[in-house]
Amino acid sequence: MTQTARLLDALKFYLKVQGITYRSLAQRLKLSESSIKRLFSEESLSLKRLERILKVLDLDFYELAKMTHRHERTMSQELTEEQHHALLKQPRLLLVAYLVVTGWSPDEITQQYALTLAEVNALLLELDRLEVVELYPGNRLRMRVSRQALIAPGSPLWELCTQEALPRPEAPALCLPLTLSEDSQRLLKKDLDKLHRRAHELAEADQALAASERQHMLLYGNLEAWEPPFLQRFRKEGGA
Repeated sequence: MTQTARLLDALKFYLKVQGITYRSLAQRLKLSESSIKRLFSEESLSLKRLERILKVLDLDFYELAKMTHRHERTMSQELTEEQHHALLKQPRLLLVAYLVVTGWSPDEITQQYALTLAEVNALLLELDRLEVVELYPGNRLRMRVSRQALIAPGSPLWELCTQEALPRPEAPALCLPLTLSEDSQRLLKKDLDKLHRRAHELAEADQALAASERQHMLLYGNLEAWEPPFLQRFRKEGGA
């Protein structure tokens, strides 16, 4: 990850904790919301633009550097055995963990899923006790494990989803028998890594949007609408 990407990751985290949306930041900078989204997703950040952002946020470079260091230490943490077991054993807890790490607020969760606000708050307190999240006043929170730790192969969510049928398993577009040299393997792995990073960058940028403006997706060869059956079981009647 480049230095620019590290700084932007820390800035995105700061905006989220402070409850500052991309739209609000764009208004302060007298830019369009799409320009801000592009800046964060494409890492097109000049020193002059960074200075402007820090000025409107009342931050300086030293504070940003410290935040970046703290953020990297936090996001490098993977799930402990206790956390993994607790999330796998309690589907509602995993549901809330997955939704908050992808940018859903407690109110948005209750609008779409069959959980009351009191239940969501109780589950957030349990996630705080397990040190999966750290709660702040107003139900703002900081993730204490990486987003990838919750969704990567081997994670609790992955274990549940792979127990269910994936969409169109008979024709996975990326199931290609190939014979490749070591050099070609390295080149292809680099391309796949770029695609993986790009997908995560776009997903993180979209976390500033309301949940109603986003859709659960699976990058599975072709990109198509797909919600894990695990989540569907908790969705309210008529929820979209």
